[in-house]
Amino acid sequence: MVEPPRPVSVVSVVALNDLHLQLDFDDGLSRTVDVTPYVQGPHYKQIRLSEKFFKTAHV
Repeated sequence: MVEPPRPVSVVSVVALNDLHLQLDFDDGLSRTVDVTPYVQGPHYKQIRLSEKFFKTAHV
């Protein structure tokens, strides 16, 4: 039987410009993710409009 892949965890995050995050994972991989599609709607207004607030992203 084939075992499913183990989940990975984000170990660090750096907020970049234009709603992009640099994510480092516990398996050694690193990715840049555009979070724009995930911060739509009124609940995420502060994230979209305030770069200073967005830059407080953390794990």
